[in-house]
Amino acid sequence: MGDHAGEASYLAVILDVQPSSTSMKSEEKQTSEEDNAAFFFRMCEAASNLVQSHLLMSDTNAAVIVLSTPDSPRQWHFHTVAESSAYLRRKGIQKIVAKTAESIASSEAATVQKRSTVLSKLMCMYRRWKREEEEKREVGGHRVGGGEGGGGEVGVGRSYSGRFVFVCVGDDQPAEYVPLMNAVFSASKERVVIDTCAIGSPKIAFLQQAADLSGGSVINIKPDDIDLISAKLMAQNLITPSLANVMVKTEETDVDYRASCLCHSLPVSKAYVCSVCLSVYCEERKQCMTCNSVFE
Repeated sequence: MGDHAGEASYLAVILDVQPSSTSMKSEEKQTSEEDNAAFFFRMCEAASNLVQSHLLMSDTNAAVIVLSTPDSPRQWHFHTVAESSAYLRRKGIQKIVAKTAESIASSEAATVQKRSTVLSKLMCMYRRWKREEEEKREVGGHRVGGGEGGGGEVGVGRSYSGRFVFVCVGDDQPAEYVPLMNAVFSASKERVVIDTCAIGSPKIAFLQQAADLSGGSVINIKPDDIDLISAKLMAQNLITPSLANVMVKTEETDVDYRASCLCHSLPVSKAYVCSVCLSVYCEERKQCMTCNSVFE
């Protein structure tokens, strides 16, 4: 990740926390509010350590921490180690934890922030960052090539890469399968790697597909092992994907590419598909639940 001269890397760490999954139950005991607060702190601390390590690897790197909560995503952007340290080492982590608890407490359990929305916004942010970096090089008279909007190399051997890391404790939402896959295909086209760190045992078939399509990886952490999250995230994301296949041992799991039906949230091999919005159903219906189209 920006570990050699001429490469600029953009890292996004998404802390995906939803009301239905905030009570991270241990295998041996019930969790309290204090336990949940400590759990949030470990997540935010791991994101902070990963961001600062990423920025230390190159002065051309940039990073963002995204807190994905039910009301709306919040972002914290960092372009230098000094900038991230000045914020995160003081009250930054505590502020992110407080924002998490505040958002969860004020939201209904049925309210969920869509991962497809977060991923689409991140792709816009990544492309804008890449374009701004190209413009900086062009103003300095170092431009060599590359088309509009990025994709080419700028300067002497300058290339760009992106990595999005989902740290999640919640399940997939069947209704967002199509928009999420569209965002994943867009990320793959831009050669952005999508990794997933699943805490507990959430149903994340969609994120597993995203990691597989983009060349990323999936790691699982038990709630009892939350103290290891920082070390695992660094081992997963601070090396190139080619080295990760050798150095990072991931669980061998078959990726299920089946879509989940909107009506029962079950993976299906054969299904009914809405011709308007492509929503998937396991049984015949008279009207689409998503776009309200009437089926004849």
